This record gives sequence, C-alpha cells and structure tokens, in this order.
Amino acid sequence: MLTASRRSRAMSTPVSGSAVNSGSREITAGIVIRRLRRWDADDICALSASSADKLAPVKAIRLLRPAQWLKNGFVIAPLIFSRSFVSPSAVAHSLAAFAIFCGAASAGYIINDIFDRESDRAHPIKRLRRPIASGEISVRTAVTIVAILIPILLVAAWFVAPKFLLAVALYLGLTTAYSIHLKTMPIIDLFVIACGFVLRVWGGAAAIDVVLSVFMFITTLSLALYLAATKRRQELLSTATASDFRSVLQHYTVKLMDDYSEIAVVATFV
Repeated sequence: MLTASRRSRAMSTPVSGSAVNSGSREITAGIVIRRLRRWDADDICALSASSADKLAPVKAIRLLRPAQWLKNGFVIAPLIFSRSFVSPSAVAHSLAAFAIFCGAASAGYIINDIFDRESDRAHPIKRLRRPIASGEISVRTAVTIVAILIPILLVAAWFVAPKFLLAVALYLGLTTAYSIHLKTMPIIDLFVIACGFVLRVWGGAAAIDVVLSVFMFITTLSLALYLAATKRRQELLSTATASDFRSVLQHYTVKLMDDYSEIAVVATFV
C-alpha cells in the first residue's frame, strides 16, 4: 500500500518549468549536432568542389605560363626596325602576330609539360609549380586545351597573312619536335631554341609584309644562342643533380656554356 501511495504521489506531482526547458534544450542541441554532422558529411565536400572550380581558371593560366610571353617581343622587332610603326595597319597586324605567338608559345609549353610530367615530378621545384606534374590539371585536360588552342591560332594566323601562318605552323612543329626528342640532343637543342626566336622575328616580318634582312636574321640567331646557352648554364648551376632532370646537361659544363655565350655575344655585335 505504501508503495502504491508513493507511486500515486509521483504521478500527481507537476513537472517543473525548469525541467521542461532543460529537456527542450537537450532536444534542440541534439538536432543541431545532427545537422552539423550532416553538414560535415555533405556540405564540406560540396564546398571543396566549389573552391576547386573557382581555382580552375588560375591553374589554367599557370599552365599557359604568361610570364614567358615577354619573349614574343621579338615579333614586334621588324615593326620597329622597318619603321612601319607609322602605319596603323602594320601596328595592328604586328600586335595580332604578337598575341598569336603568345598563344603558340603557351601551346608549346603545355605540350612540353605533358611529355616532361614524370621528370618534373622528380624535380624539387617543378613538381610544385607545373600544374600537370603536381596533378592540379590532368593530362586529358591539357590535351583538350591544346587541341582547341592550336586550330584557333592557325585560323587567326591565316587572317593575319599566309606567310605568317607558315611561321606559326613551323614554330609549333619545331617546339613539338623539341619536346619529343630534340631537347635530348646536345648542341642541336641550343639551335632549336634559337630557331624559335628566329621564327618569331620572321613571323613578325611576314605579318606586316616586310623582308627580313640578313643582318636581322644573323643578329637574332646570335642573340638567341646566347640566351639558350645562358639558360643551360643556369640549369647547370641550379642543382648538383641537374642532369638527372634534363639528360642533355650531361654533355654540358659551365665552362662550355660560358664559351658559347661569349661567341654568341661577339657574333651579335660584329
């Protein structure tokens, strides 16, 4: 009877407001925790994908290497030395040629990065800076960019001038051959790099319909050989194991590159 009486009193005792509020808070906290867990599982992945999409254009720009476009200033040299800059048409054609060669150079860099991706991954610096080597951009994406870019460049080059189209096509073919094999051939690799600059100047002359003089041809070739030799010298000095990442460096020494540089400088000013 006593037990029944206690049960009766417990059932008849009213629940306090603080107990109700405490229970409500516990239920609310549980809902929040469950939502946070669901957010962790789903929304974080979506946020990461959104951030990656926003960074995609930045990675594509890095792949194009716009910092190297300054080299295409050689395209404008014929405009200056022929004094054709007084003609608005010549200036427009020259600027168009410069832009097209910037695109062609970027296509060449992408092709080179595709073929060099394995060696770049072993390089202490390139494995972080090259989007393909670092895995930021897939090979398939890089190939797609090149496949879209090259036809656009060739069509644009045709509208500038047919001879300019030939210069751009030769440049693209030369850079592709360099990426595939020519960069492994000592001395030849230096001349291929130099010929790339000569094609820029010849293309700039073709774009404004002027004849490239023998003097400008020899001067450009000599200056480009100097730049190529200087580049190889810097690569030799960059790391003690530089030849592990670029096989052609096994055939070069700093002294040899200094000699080549001196010869090229003399030829440029003679």
